Amino acid sequence: MTYSYDELGRMTSKARGSYSASYGYQYDDRMTSVVSTFPGDPFITSYDYGGDGLRRSRIPEVGDETWYNWAGFSVINEEDYDGTGVGDGTLNRTYIGNLGDIAGSNPATGTERYYTHDHRDNMTMKVTPSEKNFTPLFPNSTSAHAAPPR
Repeated sequence: MTYSYDELGRMTSKARGSYSASYGYQYDDRMTSVVSTFPGDPFITSYDYGGDGLRRSRIPEVGDETWYNWAGFSVINEEDYDGTGVGDGTLNRTYIGNLGDIAGSNPATGTERYYTHDHRDNMTMKVTPSEKNFTPLFPNSTSAHAAPPR
């Protein structure tokens, strides 16, 4: 995998074989867009932020929009919104501070994921106990873009 960064240290692109992704940002390091050909990624995704600088929504080219709910400056969960009024506001992920998250509409039965951090509190690895899986996040990067949205 190859990575490119801008002068501020933000990842602007990555590529592996015939797959690639590019990332757009606005001031304050806020990611505003992703264009990706990686399998499983929506082709084009954009992000919106509130006046307080917190990410409010993720809008894929295809599929449900995701809304982020906050308690102060910590994201607490995500909800799906498809614009039809049916199933809008369906809980799909609950965050456990900066330590991990639980996927699914019921935190008691969802899939747990935890994160390890480096000395700068950047997430470095995702740990999924049910799958016995350890996944490095953004190798060779000191970026915290893998963190829950801010």
